[in-house]
Amino acid sequence: TTHAADALARKICEKASQGTAEGSMWRSRVRKEAQKWVDDPGLGQCGASTLACLFFMVPNAAADMVDILVAKPLVQDAAKHPIPSRAILKAPQLGKFLGGGYQPMLCSYQGDSSKFGDLIRPEWKFDADESLDAQDGISWHRDLVHECPDHHISRRDDIHAVSMKTILWPNILDLDLCRALVCMPSINDKIFSRLPVQAIVFWFWNHLGFPAFVITWCLCLIEVLALVKWGLGNEGHSDQHYPVCRSLVLAGTIRGGVNLLWCFKEYSARWWKHRHSDSGSVLRFLWEPTGFLAENCVEVMSVILRASLLVFMDERDMDSNEADFG
Repeated sequence: TTHAADALARKICEKASQGTAEGSMWRSRVRKEAQKWVDDPGLGQCGASTLACLFFMVPNAAADMVDILVAKPLVQDAAKHPIPSRAILKAPQLGKFLGGGYQPMLCSYQGDSSKFGDLIRPEWKFDADESLDAQDGISWHRDLVHECPDHHISRRDDIHAVSMKTILWPNILDLDLCRALVCMPSINDKIFSRLPVQAIVFWFWNHLGFPAFVITWCLCLIEVLALVKWGLGNEGHSDQHYPVCRSLVLAGTIRGGVNLLWCFKEYSARWWKHRHSDSGSVLRFLWEPTGFLAENCVEVMSVILRASLLVFMDERDMDSNEADFG
């Protein structure tokens, strides 16, 4: 089945890549198929799930298919508000700690689009009757494209020639797709050199992955410091530091336990949904509950050990208090 799907996808990509009328026809058919579920409410969110299935089963062919969906955006007013051809590739605020604050590409996930023929095309909107500052709906333009501040652009090393591309697959940023990319075998790592795949990864990392990474590691650092302070203070039960340190460790243990339970519940819900879908989606293999336990066994053991430490210290303190009372 996998080989048949891969052969079919590659055959379609070969035909669509031709610079002939037939190739144009195949590209149009692929793009219409990618957006078919938008006009048919009965199909639900199967569009994103279909793409996730492709990346899970035939990742190389899926990357070829997504390449067909890359196109230039529409521009509402090219005279008064064109897409800049040169810009500063500043990373998002949290990303300034990586790569010196610059990235090879910047990505945005927006709903600005218009119907163009039979397709929904992303659009670089602008109302000529209002100033740019007054149009809050397109304020993301300034966040995405940092235009050159002066006319001496040729003398600056941080200014690059840029072009803007869009992907003609609505709601492409889906958890199933993200999971399919995370579970990608290393033999298929070369697909991450493809522009659409890089755009998906950059967006997930800059807007979801990196903020969660920073917050998680800050909280873990606080817990480690509390454990060290607690352990070094009067054989582990300092009257000065014990209540505060115990509270921090208890809060971290509860946070870790709740996160694990919530994630396990979401994994199980998605596994159940895909398993009982009409077509018996292969995506159920991405969300197997046993896979979650295997991936998070270290975190599970950490929560158990911290909880055991808290119980042991409480019991020791109770025994000490009873001895003092006696």
